[in-house]
Amino acid sequence: FPTRRSSDLNYSYNMESIKINSNEIVLLGTSHISPKSVKDINNFVQKNNPDIICIELDKNRAIGLFQ
Repeated sequence: FPTRRSSDLNYSYNMESIKINSNEIVLLGTSHISPKSVKDINNFVQKNNPDIICIELDKNRAIGLFQ
């Protein structure tokens, strides 16, 4: 599968992407406690307007979101 890395696209954050047929899956490396990560994600979403956004959370963070 063709892939792209953040260094290929001039992004300041850790990014990997893979293209499957006409679909692209992009993984962004973030820090849960970093204000810069929040800014980077917001910038990426505004520039790329993704159809779907998925968030990986450990069990305790997921529980915390719903309390």
